[in-house]
Amino acid sequence: MKRAALLAALLALAACQQDVLGRSNAELRKEEQACKAEGGTFRTGGRAAALMCFHQMEDAGQTCRRSTDCKSICLAPNETGPGQCAAEAPMFGCIDMFDENGTRATICID
Repeated sequence: MKRAALLAALLALAACQQDVLGRSNAELRKEEQACKAEGGTFRTGGRAAALMCFHQMEDAGQTCRRSTDCKSICLAPNETGPGQCAAEAPMFGCIDMFDENGTRATICID
């Protein structure tokens, strides 16, 4: 009987733990369910390695000249020429992209 009470207490305590962004396990489960329901993948990302929802972009690989041409980011090639819509969002790291005016820029997202 003592083991059952100890196990119940440990499970209750585990449910109250928070991730790096302060979300409880219960909140994370809800976010994961919502993410999967909308076709996303729930996994860690960014420098904080926080759990978040990643989505495959419908316009992945489409040619673009500015960020407004894409649902996510218009990735700029190393050479001149048009860009390509990102395959997934969110993205992390330093990224060469075209902004909303079509100007090449480098952004770093952590």
